[in-house]
Amino acid sequence: MTEHELFRAGCWHELVYEDGTVSKWWSIKVHKSTHIREWGALGSDGRSKVTEFANAELARTDASKKFNSQISQGYKAKKPHLNVETELVHSVDYVDLENFINSVYGLEDFSFVVDQECSNDSSHRFRPDGTLDDYDREQIKELLDGKYPAYMTDRLLNDCVRQRLIPAGVYIVEV
Repeated sequence: MTEHELFRAGCWHELVYEDGTVSKWWSIKVHKSTHIREWGALGSDGRSKVTEFANAELARTDASKKFNSQISQGYKAKKPHLNVETELVHSVDYVDLENFINSVYGLEDFSFVVDQECSNDSSHRFRPDGTLDDYDREQIKELLDGKYPAYMTDRLLNDCVRQRLIPAGVYIVEV
């Protein structure tokens, strides 16, 4: 990779150094004929310095030298970080869900695929908590009367939570 590719304008290049007793960071960004360096202890705002050059090429060349100097001192490229939340997810095959709903509600032909208008190789996420409003109850009554309103799965899962047949939480239904 050339210096020009590595230090393209506006892109931060971040490094970290950790040796068991010291944890610090260092970064540099080239902007036109300047580069901006920032550094400090991990978790701190750190300090910064802006250096101006006669042209963009000189800024990139100096940024490359400073970057390589930090690497030679033991700094490593910062690994990307993805913020994630961990939660319990119930994974259910759609056929098992259809059999469960048919059994609980005394139905013979409830179809998850038809209800959700979904295609093969798809996943559908629900978060039932047991909450049903009057409209939901009315729709469940229509289903039990043989009218089959659309998009009933969420209502039925909420009703099953309300009846304590399944736990509240996140459900992924795989088709």
